[in-house]
Order: sequence, then C-alpha cells, then structure tokens
Amino acid sequence: YFFFYRNNNMKAKQNCFVCGLLDEHLINEYQRRIFSYGIDHLAYTLLSDNKDLIERYSKLEYPEYEGEIKRGNAAPIYTMLGILREDEVAVERGIKIMFDKTVKLFPTLRHDATVIEAIAEKNIEKLELNIQELLSKKVSGRRDTGVRDFLYTHATCYTKLAWIKGMEIEVDHDKVPMEMIPIQPLEKYEIPYDFLK
Repeated sequence: YFFFYRNNNMKAKQNCFVCGLLDEHLINEYQRRIFSYGIDHLAYTLLSDNKDLIERYSKLEYPEYEGEIKRGNAAPIYTMLGILREDEVAVERGIKIMFDKTVKLFPTLRHDATVIEAIAEKNIEKLELNIQELLSKKVSGRRDTGVRDFLYTHATCYTKLAWIKGMEIEVDHDKVPMEMIPIQPLEKYEIPYDFLK
C-alpha cells in the first residue's frame, strides 16, 4: 500500500520491518512453520533493509524445520538463509534437496531453484537469464496469486537477496519494485507493538 499507492518507500520499509518482527515472534513464541511456505515473508524481511533483523531471521528455527527441509518444503528458504549466513554447507545441502525433492513436489519451482543456485554461485548471467524466465507470462501467470496484481514476491525476494550479496542486477519489470532493491536502511526503525519489544 505505502509503496504502490503512497509512493512512500520509507514507510514501506518500516512496514516490511514489522512483518519480519512478527514472523520472528510467531516462530520463537508459537513455532509457526513459516519457512515451509513463506518466500513472501522472507521478501518483506529483506526489503526492510534492517541488518540486525535480517541476521536474526537467518538463524530462526522451529521444531519441524529440519523435517521440512529434508522433505523439500522448506529447502528454498533454508538455502537462502544459508546464503545470508554464508554457510556453505547449508547452501550446498539446500541446493541438492531443492533439485532432488522440492522441484519434484512443486514443479513450478524449477526456475526458483535455478535462481537460488545462481545467487549461491554468484553467477550473474545465469541469475539474470532465469529471473527473466521466472517473470515470463508462462511461468509468472501461475505464481504469487495473493499479490500478483502488484508484486511478484519471489522474483523481488531473489533480486533483493542478490543485491545483499553484492550482485546488483537490474530487473526491468513493473512487478519487481527496483526502487526498493538497493540497500538503504532507515535511520530509525519503530517497533509499534509492546509485545515485539
């Protein structure tokens, strides 16, 4: 809302920060299984540009997490969090699970797995090619059903992660908000709810 309707990137980042804090709270306090289905959750956390939150987020776990990684459900986020932590063992393991299991469970995630692998490899050419494929009408038309009229959260998440890892790719697509992709933390983030303090 604040990005698309109010042209207020700062407020959008602040709200993305609150989304990340809420995820952190839900995982730590209620063991919510966000990493099995939450690439959009990771996207909002990354878009906040809050380094401390992103670092904490990359280390979150819950009781069922390991089983969900092994089954393939949580392997994409597990791999991306490993990339954030620069945990080569986790990244290598996650990539293998994505291609062995995740893609078989969810065939539409084949391009996602290749994009995540390209980020891990720091292969800009492979990354740009597969992001464009991910954004093609053939692939994107079946994806991001909740917000696809405004935002392709998967492609936005991957683009932001690439920038965080030093690969400043340009994505020319109206549903990937490039204005929010460069790393520009707010001077101050507000925690609006006492239970998150």
